Amino acid sequence: MTTTHSFQFEGQGNSARVTVDGVDVSSAVTAVTVHANAWDRPRVTLELSVHDVTRISSPETELLIPESTAKALVALGWAPPAEEEGRT
Repeated sequence: MTTTHSFQFEGQGNSARVTVDGVDVSSAVTAVTVHANAWDRPRVTLELSVHDVTRISSPETELLIPESTAKALVALGWAPPAEEEGRT
């Protein structure tokens, strides 16, 4: 999936700050790959800290998404599901 966003990367030493559309997503990003040339806009690939789960056998599993990951996903266009009534 490719979408257009505002992107900033500020690095110094062993740390960096990554922002997408003004949202700091640094704590959810494990890698940044940049492809840029003089005649086209830059293309950035972000790898997020997401665990691959291929099978869950419980019919009522709660999915907890860390706040840093949720912020990164929302900044990239994801809409979290609406909260169910009576759930906390």
